[in-house]
Amino acid sequence: MQKAVKGVGIGCILLVIASLVPAFTLHCVQGALRVGTPSLFAGILLGSLMAAITRLRRPTYIYLGVVGCVLTLWPLYHAWPGIRLEDVIETSGPMSRAIMYLEAVRPIVFILGIPFPYSWLGQHRADTPELQVDIEG
Repeated sequence: MQKAVKGVGIGCILLVIASLVPAFTLHCVQGALRVGTPSLFAGILLGSLMAAITRLRRPTYIYLGVVGCVLTLWPLYHAWPGIRLEDVIETSGPMSRAIMYLEAVRPIVFILGIPFPYSWLGQHRADTPELQVDIEG
């Protein structure tokens, strides 16, 4: 593994941990883990699918990979797997800071899950001559 790829992985993990630090002051560590973990795994899956698309050669598999990428965006729209913030934190009254924090954790952790698998598994160079397709003939 290249030094830059390790740096990306360590940097992303440190940023994920840093994004979970406010959960300690808001006393919602368990809720942050319940909301953030599925989003992190969806981000890792998105990065892996994007890396797979760079290596695939058949259009059918490429389009299936694109559909898979779109499906990994579901946790940003709807909490997955079926976690509602009202189930994680009980509030009595207006929206609390903890709920606002948990709403922010989901996209932050999702985005931080993408770079490492993409940089580790993706193809970041031109095709070798034997893999290039001759369009003319």
